[in-house]
Amino acid sequence: MKYSYLLFILSIVLLGCSKRKGIEESSSFVFPESLSKMEFGLQDSASNISKMNSKKVIVLINAGCSLCHTEIWQWERFISKHDSFKNLPIIFIIYGRTFNTSERLMKNSRLKDFIFLRDPSSETLSANNLKQDKFFNAFLLGDNNKILCPGNPTLSDKILNNYLAILK
Repeated sequence: MKYSYLLFILSIVLLGCSKRKGIEESSSFVFPESLSKMEFGLQDSASNISKMNSKKVIVLINAGCSLCHTEIWQWERFISKHDSFKNLPIIFIIYGRTFNTSERLMKNSRLKDFIFLRDPSSETLSANNLKQDKFFNAFLLGDNNKILCPGNPTLSDKILNNYLAILK
């Protein structure tokens, strides 16, 4: 009985740590045409952003999740501590149908150095085969929107080190 329990736990751990399905390094991030800019932050159109041929960070935020909005302030603090990110465009894609909370919070903030895009139909998730996952809601993109590093560097030192190695 003891061994079968250990085997069961071991199989759950091994299956849980298997390679994440969905978007991976070397694939390209897809910007749906339905993205629209929000009325605060840096003003740039979604089509201009998808054509940027410089490194940039994309962060996906669920509009219906109040706790998810705190990630924006986490990024603000994170950037103030890491010089490598200060001149890097940070683009937040707010997805979902409810934008009242997002707009109210952001209009009353100092987040003028970020670009905010609205995705009311959550097409970004489906176009890139993504699931809602706070550890994999950010991507470092390169030329032609090639994914250089998936993952949120504000939550993982390993992912942060990967970003920093690429940004050198």
